[in-house]
Parts: sequence; C-alpha cells; structure tokens
Amino acid sequence: MITFCCIFQDSDGHFLQGMLESLPSGSQVILMRTQSGFFTESHFIDKMTENGLEIIRVDYFYKEWSFADARNECQKFAERGWIYFIDADERVSFDKERDYALIKRLDEKIGGLLVNISSAAITKANNIDIATTKMIRMYRNNKGFYWQYGCHEQIAPSIQEKGFIIGITDFMIRHLGYIQEIDIIQKKYERNIELMAKDIGNKNISENDRIEYYEQLKNSITDYLNNYNAIENAKKVKHDNAA
Repeated sequence: MITFCCIFQDSDGHFLQGMLESLPSGSQVILMRTQSGFFTESHFIDKMTENGLEIIRVDYFYKEWSFADARNECQKFAERGWIYFIDADERVSFDKERDYALIKRLDEKIGGLLVNISSAAITKANNIDIATTKMIRMYRNNKGFYWQYGCHEQIAPSIQEKGFIIGITDFMIRHLGYIQEIDIIQKKYERNIELMAKDIGNKNISENDRIEYYEQLKNSITDYLNNYNAIENAKKVKHDNAA
C-alpha cells in the first residue's frame, strides 16, 4: 500500500537503521543516496529486507542540487498506491492495522495528506526546543503530482492543480534533528539560504511564491544569526567533553 521514500547523504547513514526499523513490515522503501563515499549500509539493510521490507537502492548524481528534483526522481521508483517521504533522521509512528484501514477509507478526492512532524532544535539560549508542524509527506502515486522549488519544496500546488484536495491525519513523524551534529546544523542553514536565494531568482516562480520566499529567506538568515552563538557554544562544549 505504501512506498516510503528516503533521500540521504553518506553523512546521514548512521540514522538509516533506526528509520528503517520504524517502518511497518511489508512496506516498499526507496533509498536514494545523493553522494558516494565511505558509507556502507548493506549489513543492516539486508536484515531489514529479511524482516519484511522491500528495499530498492538508487544512486542519484546531480549537476545542481534541488530538493524538488531529488524527490521527483526518487518517486519514479515507487510502485505502491501511496508515496510517503521520510528523512533518514526521522522515525515513523505507524499503527499498521489502524492506519491502513484509515487510508483505505479515504475519499478518492483526497490526493495528499498532512502529517504531524515533531522536531527538535537548538534555541538561541542553547536549549532544546520541541515543535510540531504539519507537512504533506503522503500522497497518491501515479497521479502526476510533482515537487517544485529547490528549498522548502512543495507538492500542494501540484495536487490541487490536478483537482485533488489535501486531507489531515494524526499520523506522526519524530524528527531527531541534528542536535549533536553541530557542523551539519551550520551547513544546513547555509545550504537552505543559498537554495532559497536561487528560487527567488527563478523566472518561473509566481509572484506570491516569490514574496513568501523573501519572507522565508529573511527568517532563515535571522535564525542563522540568532543561533550562531549557540552553535559555537555547543561546539566548545563538544570539544571540552572530548578533551
């Protein structure tokens, strides 16, 4: 019924086993690796296959990075009725009997589903903050839906363009974040700021989306600057603990 799609880099590899262990048995899983390097995952992926997951591994080589392009490429390999995107550092809370029954009862007009995502992040005061947001992570396969924009990628416009509506569920994803991965936190901010700036310069973006992206870019730069001291302090703590 569900194909779970995960796009990851080698640096995310140590998160993969926990993510796979959280998925319901019998699911299809597309693991798309976007970088080649030191990471080898066969030992536990083979185990997950033995435990009932159908895992397809794909390497994706790109000239210019875009989250939307990567997701559109990944979903090409999905063979089940629903696509469910999940990151390597996320864990799915899924009641197989209850949730499958809910999906089967959905109105055919519902093309995508909002899922609850509980995330952890470092605050300006160097504390850990937990926030829950709703994002479209599940949607029907083979309906011509596609992702757009390089950063903060969206699929809702495509779903609505095809005449479908968005449903709401109580499905939950726990995002572990990169609380201990201090260098990755900093690089993630820099990457997102660069991608949003490119999206703003895209001639094909609508004026409404351009205005929204200006706001998101401003907020991202503000967050980056506000958290810089917390990141540097966390680096120092990590260094002191190692010593």
